[in-house]
Amino acid sequence: MTTLTDYGEAYLVNSRSEIKNIPTTFCMEFLADLKNEDGTLKDHITDLDDNVVTCFYGRQGIRCTLPTLFISLEYKLDDGSAYLLEKEFFLYEEDFKSLKDLENYAEKFSYGFVDLNAEQLDIVNCFHACAMSLSDDYYEDYE
Repeated sequence: MTTLTDYGEAYLVNSRSEIKNIPTTFCMEFLADLKNEDGTLKDHITDLDDNVVTCFYGRQGIRCTLPTLFISLEYKLDDGSAYLLEKEFFLYEEDFKSLKDLENYAEKFSYGFVDLNAEQLDIVNCFHACAMSLSDDYYEDYE
């Protein structure tokens, strides 16, 4: 079975997810999301440095270590082309207000079968343009 995406029918080859604590640089505006109302750091945030020059046009930013979800989807479209899509999500961004929220979302990507579930389908539809082609003919265009 396949799943209809915005780019044609897709067959899920593999789906993986993993949460790691990694140091990451963010824009200064994200600092507010990392603090409680009383100004203390939220749980799971370590090694905060709020005086970092970022790659965001040389502006001041922050660097901290926090749980990060890495998702990897390998899929094929009905034309035979294969793709690898990798996406990361950080604790306290968007809908991930707790580590449990991040873990629950990761669970939806920890396995993969032929059909894409709703979350996998959303990732493919939103980020297919960023996916890396795994097809053999991908490199022929550049030779």
